[in-house]
Amino acid sequence: MKGRLFKITIAGVALVALCATMAAAAGAGQKSLRATPGTVTITGAVIGHGGSGGRAWSRRVSGATIAVQGAVQTATTAADGTYSLTLPGPPLTYAGNAITATHPWDRRGQKLLGLDAFQVKTFLLTVKSTRFQVTVKSGSKRIRRAKVSCFGKSATTNKRGVATLNGLQLKPQTRYTVKITKSGYRTSYFKAGSRPGHTVRFTKNITKK
Repeated sequence: MKGRLFKITIAGVALVALCATMAAAAGAGQKSLRATPGTVTITGAVIGHGGSGGRAWSRRVSGATIAVQGAVQTATTAADGTYSLTLPGPPLTYAGNAITATHPWDRRGQKLLGLDAFQVKTFLLTVKSTRFQVTVKSGSKRIRRAKVSCFGKSATTNKRGVATLNGLQLKPQTRYTVKITKSGYRTSYFKAGSRPGHTVRFTKNITKK
């Protein structure tokens, strides 16, 4: 139990440290721009994260869209997850309005703007879950009660030989090992790619010992 708590604590500290580092970098790197009179400049970064305990991970999100309520202009995060958005009008124009960060792989993030002409808004987005649906066969026969596991999740195949792993918070564009075990059969492994927000289906054959 103590070991597990230690792992969770370390993962949490690492994630907080990363967020703090990116927020500082975004602010320090962009404040030199300063908002020109009659405009509002917003800078920051977008970080995606998922998993828990020893499986916790985080990544900088490129291609996220930053939008402000009531403004036409938007921004897109760069490869390092940072962005800069300058809007026309005094700060009072947007004070209290929502600024959002959206990306197809992550759940939307939202914050409120203040009265400052220069603001730093960094988002921590939770990755959408990937679902693995695995059909286990041996030859043409579908196998019941085979155990399928991946990334700390496991499920047992039903009478149709199908096991469904729900709630997999996998890192985008990353391949993970899926394990299949069944008494009397050889243990099988295969690699599967994540697809946040979608169901990925596989059919795998196992052989008898």
